[in-house]
Amino acid sequence: MKPIDKDIEYRKVSSFINEELGLNFSKERESDLIKGLSRAAGEFGFGNISDFINKLPSLKLDREQLQILSKYLTIGETYFFREKVVFDVLRNILLPDIIAKRMENSQFIKFWSAGCSSGEEPYSIAILLNEIITNSTDWDVRILATDINTEQIKKAETGIYGEWSFRDVPDRIKQFYFKAVDKQKYEIKPFIKEMVSFSYLNLVNDSYPSLVNQTNAVDIIFCRNVLMYFDKQKREKVIANFYNCLTDGGWLIVGLTEVGYMSNDKFKQIPLKDAIIFQKIPSSYQSTTKNSVKPTGDKKESAIKFEARKAGTKNNNQQPNFYEEAMSAFDRGNYQLTADKLESILSDETQLKLLSTAEKEKTFQILSTAYANLGKLNRALSWCDKGLQNFKLNTQLYLLKANLMQEFNKNDEAIEALKKALYLDPDYIMAHFMLANMYKKIGKITGARKQFNILTELLTGLDGNTVIKDSEGITALRLKEMIDSLN
Repeated sequence: MKPIDKDIEYRKVSSFINEELGLNFSKERESDLIKGLSRAAGEFGFGNISDFINKLPSLKLDREQLQILSKYLTIGETYFFREKVVFDVLRNILLPDIIAKRMENSQFIKFWSAGCSSGEEPYSIAILLNEIITNSTDWDVRILATDINTEQIKKAETGIYGEWSFRDVPDRIKQFYFKAVDKQKYEIKPFIKEMVSFSYLNLVNDSYPSLVNQTNAVDIIFCRNVLMYFDKQKREKVIANFYNCLTDGGWLIVGLTEVGYMSNDKFKQIPLKDAIIFQKIPSSYQSTTKNSVKPTGDKKESAIKFEARKAGTKNNNQQPNFYEEAMSAFDRGNYQLTADKLESILSDETQLKLLSTAEKEKTFQILSTAYANLGKLNRALSWCDKGLQNFKLNTQLYLLKANLMQEFNKNDEAIEALKKALYLDPDYIMAHFMLANMYKKIGKITGARKQFNILTELLTGLDGNTVIKDSEGITALRLKEMIDSLN
């Protein structure tokens, strides 16, 4: 019998894990992988690590089994206010600047803890916000917390922690924000727990920014000690997606050991004492600097006029196709340029006549989504409503309006929009899914169960790889898994 080549077996299993979970274990991290697989082998019914490594690449693992595997291969250990210097920067620099800018208009702040583990990080953010914003009732504060490990998410949702999570935390914080529930166990108080929304999200395979998972228009993203798990290609994809999720001038905070991964020229590196953070460079500024052309005259040209003038210099006889250019800009994450071009179309009857009915409907939908991703929710809603005035039977616009109403915390209006969409299309899967979540959110459990049952029936018989309409890439299998975790 030919002896097993351990190097080949290692490459097979590490490639399998990279493909299925997006986790990268280079040869240098072989010991970490072996250690994790050794702990996981027994739970998968294998008596020794060698058999497990040999068989794993050929196993057809379901979502639950992948979650179990990720539990053993990712580091879940964390604690409150980890890396105090980061929270000092947040307290003394970032938050005061955002608050000052939002005081007179939209008093809205959104955080995303990407790779939240057992919840100490997002709860630390919530506590800090509560300390800084004294008139909290006047503010709409959102803290999204996501992770690939559902067991960690469930722990985070309970909000119960042992003494080890409180190392380096002042006694005042523990006494004010937590209550003792057992010997050396403490539960975070409801008014802080309610500030954080936990959900499953795979940074490599899932779609973001998206109104569906609320990853649009984020002010500050925490993603610490997560990028190190990805290979270069996946890491760059994640960083590019983070860029599109952030508002102009928004901030990305990574782990100290991950600063070297941030080669993306869309972010400006800000060195501070004992910390380095990254700020999103607005896409409009990038396009100007890259082309080395500056608008002339007393007033700056709008992005749309500037682009049109450039196109005109190439070929005076060829009119630029603003619709195609807008869709291309949207795909690249340049939402401001998308909005400029589409608004130009909608204000010009000549250009508007060149579009088909389907393209006109999509123009309103994409324009509204672009503004939502820019954090300009009022403009997003305005264009969504204008779209519905022109296309009263468009279910996608009703779904979009429901998402926007949810962003405004107007649950009744969101539910009303979803019911209109379902009146027009009773089999509209994403409308049923969102309505189920809305009912669950406001405590209407019977209504939520009814919607989940309808969803189960609609998904029965669909191929698992079928992409659900208006889901931004969610497959039938992925949606079934999401329903199982929620229902």
